[in-house]
Amino acid sequence: MKFASWRKCDFQLHTPRDPNWQGQRPIGLGDETDQGPATKDQVEAARQIWASEFVDICLKRDLRAIAVTDHHEMVMIPFVKTAIAQRVSQDPSFDLWLFPGMELTCRHGVQCLILFDADLSDEWRKEAQSKLGITIASLNVDEKQGPRVTQLDFSYPEIANRLDGVTELQGRYIVLPNVSQGGQHTVLTDGSHADFKSMSYVGGYLDAGQNTASITGKNRRRLSGKWDIWGNRFIYPLPTSDGRSADYSKVGTNSCWIKLAAPTAEAIRQAFLGHKSRIAIEPPPTPTLSVTSIEVSGSEILTNRQIDLSSELNSFIGGRGSGKSTLLEYVAFGLGRSCYDLPKDAFSGADRLKELISQTLIAKGATLSIDVTQDGAEFKVRRGGSNAYQPDITYPDGTTQKLSTKELRTLFPSVVYSQGELSELGKQAGKRTHISDLLQFVDQEYKREDERLNAEIEASRTLVRKAIQGLSSAWTLEAKISKFAASKASLEQRIAALQKTLPELSGDDKVTVARYENLSALEAKSPIQKFMRQDNRLRACVS
Repeated sequence: MKFASWRKCDFQLHTPRDPNWQGQRPIGLGDETDQGPATKDQVEAARQIWASEFVDICLKRDLRAIAVTDHHEMVMIPFVKTAIAQRVSQDPSFDLWLFPGMELTCRHGVQCLILFDADLSDEWRKEAQSKLGITIASLNVDEKQGPRVTQLDFSYPEIANRLDGVTELQGRYIVLPNVSQGGQHTVLTDGSHADFKSMSYVGGYLDAGQNTASITGKNRRRLSGKWDIWGNRFIYPLPTSDGRSADYSKVGTNSCWIKLAAPTAEAIRQAFLGHKSRIAIEPPPTPTLSVTSIEVSGSEILTNRQIDLSSELNSFIGGRGSGKSTLLEYVAFGLGRSCYDLPKDAFSGADRLKELISQTLIAKGATLSIDVTQDGAEFKVRRGGSNAYQPDITYPDGTTQKLSTKELRTLFPSVVYSQGELSELGKQAGKRTHISDLLQFVDQEYKREDERLNAEIEASRTLVRKAIQGLSSAWTLEAKISKFAASKASLEQRIAALQKTLPELSGDDKVTVARYENLSALEAKSPIQKFMRQDNRLRACVS
């Protein structure tokens, strides 16, 4: 399955064969070496070494799509292709696209880049050169430097007319005229509006150091599509580095990212037509968390297969009953967020989707796996009947662990809405809809923040419950204290009342009571009593 992804691109890179190359070049046929004049094999070996170094530089600059565009020739293209193929054989994940191309100088000195499909054969590239009036035999392909460039004897809009006469070339190339601000090779000069308006091309390129922000004045209007004599189509000016030196100082310095689905001229054309969403001059934001594939086996509805997913937008298209909603609910099940895992009382279709999972997966003992990429790390989640559909997660280091669905949701925060649920959510806005449900559409970080806040809310609820229990106990004790205080007051009043009813003590009785009180005080001070009190305290401490 192919889908578009962002690639850092540089579509004007030159090799040592280019006449304007700056610095040392690999040897050419007949050049003196330690072993004498260079042979053809030695020339090709030196060029292959250069191509390998060039690919290293492209990787170092994070480039993922390049075009090699020497003036009127493509001699070095096979060597760069071989260097890339060698990397792929060593590492299948190696990912660098090469667009074969040329820089053309047309009538009046205006220049264009022409880029071909990556898989266009060498024979058809040579046919294109022939149609453009470039004689292969005159290029002296074994020399270390290409011949001095002479301009083609036709205007740049005619490039397409010449190549489209060959069926095998139709739709397999794209022409980008030079639309730089100033310079002798731009097509945006005064009086050149007729050619610009008549061309069939959808984009242009800028030389080193220029981008969409640096174009001003008349040139911006000429590209805008709003100046009738210059045409009614907006022409996006693509930044290029024009790297052409042995120190590779300019390679990849053009700050250009293009969303491409395949290494074809058509993919580039589509990017120009949708430049607002497919071309960027700053690093484009990409999701840090995405489901990259889903694999289902044993399902009641879907056949056993693995489906790759883009980290950005995915669309499932099919007739009624073709399994679109089922597949999306399976993805939610893999994340622990399906209607089977989470109650959705506010969604009228929750019971139907819960039953869908039960009947097509659970009841059939089916197995579902999803691959998840988070911050560049790859995880695999598997749910199957062997462990009662408890999620098994395989981490990037290869270790596997069982998680609860709640732990799975915490590990991969995401937002899942079923078919029809969004419309119901919109109708309920302001009633039963939480603000976090709406914020989650804006940025994934809101979901992480929502999960964190929910955890803190749950912890706070626990503390509040404990506090309420403590407060309830305190109220019970206070009620008992109040009851005992009232009982004490009542007893004190009864004692006072009884004392009032007692007859007054006689003189002898008063003497007896006083004598008893004196003896009690004396007994409290005696050594024996003091020892007994200390002994009682010790016993109390031991117990």
